Amino acid sequence: MRSFRCFIAALFAAVGLLPTVGQADDCQVTLSQPQADFGRFNRTTLVMHAQELELGMRSVGLTVTCAQAQDLSLFFRAAQHNGTRFALGDQGSFALRLDQALLDGAPVELGRFSAPGQAPQASGRALDWLPQTWLAPLHAGQAVPGRVFSARLEVKGWGVAAMLGVTDALSLHAASQVEAAGGKGHLDVMAAIAPVACTPQLGNGGVVDFGRIPARQLAQEAGSRWQRSVSLSVRCDAPTRFALSARDNRSSSVRPFPGLVDPALLFGVGRTRAGQALGAYAVSFDSVLADGASVSALQAPFGALQWLSPSGPAYLAPDRRLLGFAPGNARQAGPTAMTQLNASLAVELFLPAAGALTLDEEAPIDGAATLEIIYL
Repeated sequence: MRSFRCFIAALFAAVGLLPTVGQADDCQVTLSQPQADFGRFNRTTLVMHAQELELGMRSVGLTVTCAQAQDLSLFFRAAQHNGTRFALGDQGSFALRLDQALLDGAPVELGRFSAPGQAPQASGRALDWLPQTWLAPLHAGQAVPGRVFSARLEVKGWGVAAMLGVTDALSLHAASQVEAAGGKGHLDVMAAIAPVACTPQLGNGGVVDFGRIPARQLAQEAGSRWQRSVSLSVRCDAPTRFALSARDNRSSSVRPFPGLVDPALLFGVGRTRAGQALGAYAVSFDSVLADGASVSALQAPFGALQWLSPSGPAYLAPDRRLLGFAPGNARQAGPTAMTQLNASLAVELFLPAAGALTLDEEAPIDGAATLEIIYL
């Protein structure tokens, strides 16, 4: 028994002399930024491709620095989605690609290995970094040691199609790390999905007041026109593709004005006590800015999404046609995503000739329309 105790003490002493993982001579793994953030999306800004939603691509600089030349095989540790991608939360995935590799300042090829010391499965100036594989600088088909390795890490993300129907905020996140020669560099991959939220606001509470118009100011033989303006802003909580549509709440009281304005553009303003349609008004857009930049108008029939540039001023219309906006050089793609729209609305009031109305008492001009945001 006495000799057995001595053997155990000697064994513990021997174990204590072994080096520990993460010793001071480990290499240092540095990433140019700790996050690959695809940003915040909503269903109007997500792009469907091959039954998946594209989140975009981000690039991160990767550097491995060692005190002396040694094997620089790299491993990316993260939850696996499939054989080519890593998991991005429960409803997303991301893929990696490494390129622009330098070893001790000189361009070098990359090799992909199932494990260090084995023959490369693939090689090239740029390689996809697959789950459960290693990448290493390569020369003549063999991994080569070095002191300083650098490369660009491209991160490309996808989401599942079901995210188009989200009604609550959704966060996608993956905690991962790059490992090389005992060093570790942490990288968070993330994206956020939010329900669409755009809020329109009209100046003066949406009231356009033409004041009191005496009957004697009406033209004697033709229609008369008055004009006012009101500001419009639409603010979204993230870049959003949308269009505007209008609904006339006084459609039964529209009076046409042939030769003055297209009847399809007119909204009603109510009737006299005798039941006569008082007139009509039209609304056009002027000085439109999207996120501070000038944009042009696009129109499409309701539900058709066949976008065309109007031949003249851009009008709201009670036929539910859609009105969207895009930079002049990008109109073929339809309305652009924006965070804020600012515009001036020109409101033109049309009243008939004095002899066309029976005005034995004051008649209120009572137009009412609803402006709708249609998410694309």
